[in-house]
Amino acid sequence: MSSSAATLSRSDVPKQEPSQRSVDMVQLLTKYPIVWQGLLALKNDTAAVQLHFVSGNNVLAHRSLPAPEGGPPLRIAQRMRLEATQLEGVARRMM
Repeated sequence: MSSSAATLSRSDVPKQEPSQRSVDMVQLLTKYPIVWQGLLALKNDTAAVQLHFVSGNNVLAHRSLPAPEGGPPLRIAQRMRLEATQLEGVARRMM
């Protein structure tokens, strides 16, 4: 997303009925199923996360990730910052 992109405030987001939101969530979870959920650790911080399968090899994703829930945190050992153009490419592929 470019820096010139407009951001939406809570008042700009259309209001949805609770039943509509649950249908949207069901559709999203059907399209992007949860591959793994558990704790993700970076340095001294830990967060509970859900990883969703977006595309690629689903079997590889399942085999590469630790056992879901209850296991040790998935630790990020090294991170790399993306340049703006790389980040835009990732955002385009997610659409």
